[in-house]
Amino acid sequence: MMKNNNQMGVWPVMLTPFNHSNEIDWQGLDSLIQWYLKSDIGGLFAVCGSSEMFALSIKERQSLAQYVVQKVDGKVPVIVSGTFADTLNRQVELIKQMTDLGADFVVCLVNQFSQENDSSDTWIKNAEYILKHTKDIPLGLYECPAPYHRFLSVTETKWAAKTGRFVWMKETSESLELFSQKVNVAKESPLKILNADARFLLESQKAGGGGYSGISANFYPQLLSWMCKHFNDHSEIINELQSFLIKKQSIVNHKYLQNAKVFLKISDVDIETVSRINNHEFTMAEVKDLVDLKDEALKLEDKLK
Repeated sequence: MMKNNNQMGVWPVMLTPFNHSNEIDWQGLDSLIQWYLKSDIGGLFAVCGSSEMFALSIKERQSLAQYVVQKVDGKVPVIVSGTFADTLNRQVELIKQMTDLGADFVVCLVNQFSQENDSSDTWIKNAEYILKHTKDIPLGLYECPAPYHRFLSVTETKWAAKTGRFVWMKETSESLELFSQKVNVAKESPLKILNADARFLLESQKAGGGGYSGISANFYPQLLSWMCKHFNDHSEIINELQSFLIKKQSIVNHKYLQNAKVFLKISDVDIETVSRINNHEFTMAEVKDLVDLKDEALKLEDKLK
């Protein structure tokens, strides 16, 4: 059994570019993939919340997953969500289909294993069913905020770690204390727990976290990747970088995820700002904030060279 003693780095939550006909822009996706790959990332999380996965058809999700896998071509692992169904049997089918499309492992939305008010015992029982019927397929866990936000308890996390089947988890509680407790119960297992909140990235890494997978990686993945690798360095730049992540989070959050597409377009990534779930307009002041964010991030990147 692989021990949880090494970092996974940064796993951007991939955006899905759309054209003005509201169809997936495959050429834009090419440009976006290349932008991610330039940033020393650990892997890519395609078909996720930032991918507007609930606004995609099953066919589009599968086409998106397959396309990203093919374009990345083994440079980094590619993972995808795969439990979009009301029944456990259908979830099993979708996990197998995503695996057949080439995903390195399939991420399970933890809120799909049970109803919102179901007990922990019910959640574990249903998760056991998924494990039994997906045999040796490696799986991930995602505390996805939709359709309802379920956070795994420390007990549930410990159970998942002990199965040996779950290898990756996106933890979204925004609580360093809870994050640290989950890391502690998983540390002798294959399960690596990644933080989704850049505001406490430094602390989460020092607590034994496996890396980062959150929305800030759609703005400055290189900075986050550097932080994940150098969190134990005793240097002023570490504190400067963490301060930057804290101060800029409000800009990252404002009108997300469409703001990320505006930011990327400003950064010469060949995508449109079209979204199926947002239709925000941006003032000149808001665009200037994103331009300034880009410039400040580039200055910090220069300091790291």
